[in-house]
Amino acid sequence: MKAKKKGKAEPKDILISAEALIKDGSSLNSKNSSLHAGDICFLRANSMLLQLLKQNLSNEIVAQTLLLIGETYEAMTGNLFWSLHQYYYEACARQLPHSVIAGKCFKKFETSVYSEYSGGSGTYLPTHAVKKIKELKALSR
Repeated sequence: MKAKKKGKAEPKDILISAEALIKDGSSLNSKNSSLHAGDICFLRANSMLLQLLKQNLSNEIVAQTLLLIGETYEAMTGNLFWSLHQYYYEACARQLPHSVIAGKCFKKFETSVYSEYSGGSGTYLPTHAVKKIKELKALSR
């Protein structure tokens, strides 16, 4: 019998695999967040997704990919990536404006920005952050 040749994975299959890795990473981190046990899952998913962006994809697939990349960076924020995830959420909303996925990306962006500028003395958003939130909110509707 001949062995089957592995074909190139379809973009939707890559997204499903990446989502599973992100879920696994989140589960590992929830069990012991101080160890960052899930980071290898996030890095694997991130690598798959960044490779996927090299392909000729529909705007919807690109937007979904950007959302998931943002999620991987956000999950690893405590390590090296600070607010890199916000750039991916913004790019996602701009990639497919006025869509359901743009709404998801906007909500993640907004939540992250508020979290970043919140502290013991309350929440203070600088003018540029307020402007960006308004801009992306308009794209998410």
